[in-house]
Amino acid sequence: MKFDPTKDYYAILGISHNANESQIHQAYKTLVSKYHPDKHQGNDLEELAKEKLVAINEAYSVLSKPELKTEYDAARTQPHRQQVGSSSAATGNGGTPNPPPPNAATAIRKFVFLIAFLAALPFILRFVRSPRAAAVIGFAVLLAWFGPRILKKIKK
Repeated sequence: MKFDPTKDYYAILGISHNANESQIHQAYKTLVSKYHPDKHQGNDLEELAKEKLVAINEAYSVLSKPELKTEYDAARTQPHRQQVGSSSAATGNGGTPNPPPPNAATAIRKFVFLIAFLAALPFILRFVRSPRAAAVIGFAVLLAWFGPRILKKIKK
């Protein structure tokens, strides 16, 4: 197949699942102008813009062709259907695609880190006599904890 049915191309372009060709094209043009490399050259978002542009082009290449769009929609509604061109040996479990790895381990690790830091905080603050230093430490922890979440929201 020429597309990945696990990706939501409609969400990438920011359109509804029943969007017509002109809406797809308009969303594509808007996003390409927003994430064009020339607009972000030399700035911090240059890599992000390149990645977004690749995803936008991939989504548009599938949704702009009616036959591919129909095939993609069918694959999205029937995820248990074996993909064209894939073999049972590649999937490892009789032709059904392997599920993505669970993200629970990462969440547990982050939670354990937060609990450990909060438990150690009174001992750390004993050695920090200045309220300003305590505030800086607290802000650094909050930034380490919430920073990746905020960046994900900004990137979307």
